[in-house]
Amino acid sequence: MLKLFRIQQDTTGAYRLSEIFVNVGNIFFITENLEIKSKINEGKIQLGINPAAGFSDIYLANSINGSKTITVVGQPDIIETKINSNKRQLLRD
Repeated sequence: MLKLFRIQQDTTGAYRLSEIFVNVGNIFFITENLEIKSKINEGKIQLGINPAAGFSDIYLANSINGSKTITVVGQPDIIETKINSNKRQLLRD
């Protein structure tokens, strides 16, 4: 499981952050989200995040619930690093 911070828009149109845990086995692909970054830099979204932060869309594929795209804090390469550092390595005797 990978801990990330998700950006969601609620029913009033306001954006908020929430902590989530993602099963890395369900990640199909990751792309950079420039729209959220632009809105934060323009002051349209107020989340208290450093304007230099990057954002990614993660496409989750799951055979039970179909698929879903979520937006998280962090650029794709940083998320990939987290995924790879989260993998356990088997040791041989």
